[in-house]
Amino acid sequence: MSDTFNCNYTHIIFSTKDRKTLIKGYFRFRLYQYMIAISENHNCKVFCINGTEDHVHILVKLHPPVSISEYTRTIKSNTSRWVNEEIKPEYGRFEWQSGYAIFSVSYSILPALVN
Repeated sequence: MSDTFNCNYTHIIFSTKDRKTLIKGYFRFRLYQYMIAISENHNCKVFCINGTEDHVHILVKLHPPVSISEYTRTIKSNTSRWVNEEIKPEYGRFEWQSGYAIFSVSYSILPALVN
């Protein structure tokens, strides 16, 4: 095969530090847009992002050279810096928990998972 084929769909979940309700409605959409932009800069395709005030779900197809840990670290570090510098939340410093959950997703259930 002359090119790389990738069919790895990944569901990543991570939380704010101490599960604090820090992802407020006034910047949630902008946060998700920023995550999509970071993903696109790394040639990763985001199918869906959603969450609540204390955690985020990302359904993504990673670019073959990008590892899950590298992708997650990049998303978390860049978004926490962005929130603290650009949004300047009134409640203090924004941080993510150090851990995360990942699940591989079958292509056949992508539409159901996105819905």
